Order: sequence, then structure tokens, then C-alpha cells
Amino acid sequence: GRHCLHFFGGRTVTRAQEPPVSLCLDGVDKQVNADFRLQITRLQVRQGEILTLLGPSGCGKTTALRLVAGLEMPDAGRIAVAGQEVYGAHACVPSEKRKVGLVFQDYALFPHLTVADNIRFGLHQYAGDVQARVAEMLDLTRLSHRAQRRPRELSGGEQQRAALARSLAPSPRLLLLDEPFNSLDTMLRKKLRTEVRRILRATQVTSVLVTHDQEEALSMSDRVAVMLEGAVRQVGSPRELYWSPIREDVARFMGDANLLPGEATGQEAQCVLGRLPIQAAVRGAVRVMLRPEALQVRLGEGANPGRVQDVEYYGHAQLLRVRLDAGTELLVRRDALQPFLPGQRICVQPIGVFPVYPG
Repeated sequence: GRHCLHFFGGRTVTRAQEPPVSLCLDGVDKQVNADFRLQITRLQVRQGEILTLLGPSGCGKTTALRLVAGLEMPDAGRIAVAGQEVYGAHACVPSEKRKVGLVFQDYALFPHLTVADNIRFGLHQYAGDVQARVAEMLDLTRLSHRAQRRPRELSGGEQQRAALARSLAPSPRLLLLDEPFNSLDTMLRKKLRTEVRRILRATQVTSVLVTHDQEEALSMSDRVAVMLEGAVRQVGSPRELYWSPIREDVARFMGDANLLPGEATGQEAQCVLGRLPIQAAVRGAVRVMLRPEALQVRLGEGANPGRVQDVEYYGHAQLLRVRLDAGTELLVRRDALQPFLPGQRICVQPIGVFPVYPG
């Protein structure tokens, strides 16, 4: 990922600039059932960053989270939190002693306790001023006016923030969030994502989020680890994973993708759209990946002519299904300022430098 060319460019980050590692999984192996095995060769999370484990249901991401938390044990491998080995050849630290905070899908708030008392519950071993810490967490999560309410009196978003406050109160070395927005409606999810990101940024706690939602992962994370079929396929920034996926299965999972057969001759590939610059110097048969946003369309005749087949309208954007005269079908994403209609003649222009995969 470090040496990939990016669609919009980027800066080189040297190892000397990187913060220390807060979580390390090395050679972690877990036979989940007769048909499924989780294998993580190496995964590191840096201090203060938000890393998301992104993958479809059943790919092993929640199992990985449970192994880090100590709720399950691996069959092999090593797990270290903040430099301390919590599972390995010389250690097996129980869950309650790992100083790891957990936020679940169902919030797991105590229904008979107020918000303030839920937060206070996690502070029984806190060395400082408990009351001040509760007040600080209430202020951080903007729940001071709900301090004496019980969970049933809160909205879904407030319950989630209360659960987050309770997990953050003891100053965990690592915070794990398992599909934390899953039970919320679309509008509340977006609002709460922004709020949770603000809170995690303010506390600088190292966080690992689990989700199957690509938009959630891209918008919230410093880095994303894509998990498919029990293995981490690629780790990188949201921009890297969207524009420079190193594998075709990752490219497909991260969003809509046009994959065109072509012939690479070094830094270029010839395909139905012409000779395109590519991100890797390769030769031979390839498949060129173009995101729908990397294709510009205009009405009328020109290079790469075709016709609009269908339009999906989203308010802020529109997704066009286009059929070139050459027979190839493409997805094109445009802003919604200029309306396009089925049947219109258009021409297509690719913009960018594109990843390729073996053809």
C-alpha cells in the first residue's frame, strides 16, 4: 500500500513519523467451526488511530475482535496490547485485565441505572476523582443534561453515546466497537458516526471498529483492514483502498467497479477506452479497474461513443448505466446538476491512473 500511486496523489509517510504500535496480532489462527478458519498473519494498529475491520458477514471480523478482547482464545499466534503480550507462548491475560474497552451493538447498558451511574460502574478501580471523571465523560459525549435519565428514556443515539462514555471512562488502552451503529436508522447512523469520530479524536484512544458498511469504514477510519474469507486481504488508508486496491476481490468489495480486459505494455494498458496509464509496470493480459467516478461523460458524439441505458438518481449524485457502441457496458457516477436520461447519446472519457489485475 505504501508505494501505490493514488488517484488524487498523496504523501509519503516514513516509519520514523509513525506512532508506536498499540495492538499487534501475529500469526493468529482460530478454527471457528468445521467450515471456517480465521488466519491473521500480521495486523498492527498504531497508537491513537481508528482502524476498521471491514468485511461481509461471516468473514471473521467479530471473531478477531473477540480474540483481542479475550472473550475467545486463538489456537495459535500472539496478541499484544500497548506492548504487553496478552496472548502467546508466555501469556494468557484474562479479559478483565487487558484494559480493553468494548462497545457492543446492543449497548449493554444497565436498565435500572442512570446514565451517570452506568458510567460510574466502570470506575470501581479508578484511582482519580470518580465524580469528576463521570462529569468529564458526560460533557465529552454531550449527555450532561441526560445524566439522571435511565436508558429507556434515551434515544438510540443517546444510548450509544452513553455506552461509549462508560467504555471510555476507565481510560482503556484500546477501544473495540462491534458494529456500533447497526441498529440505527440511516440518518441517525450518519450523524452518530460524526459524533463518535469526534469523541474518539478528542480522547486519542486507539480504536478498532468492526463493520460491514463500506461508507462507514471510509468515512470514520484512519486505516481500513479489508477481511474476506477469514483473512486480511489489504490494509491501507480509505483513499488507498478505494482507488488503489491491490486485489480484484478487494476492488469489488470496496464499491462499484468497472473491470475491462486489456493488454499492458509497462505503464500503460490498451483497452476498449483506449491507452490508459496504470499504477503498476506490468506486461501481458490484465483487467483494468475504473471506478464510476473516474469516467467523465458528456452529451453528444466524441471518443468512446455510447448511449445511456438507465439512470439511478440519489439526489446528490446519479449512477448512469452506459453501453458503448463497441458493446461494453459501464457504470458512471456523476453529480446530479446535469440530468441524464435513458436513450441519450454520450461519449466517455476516463480520468486518472488505474490499478490492474492479472487478466
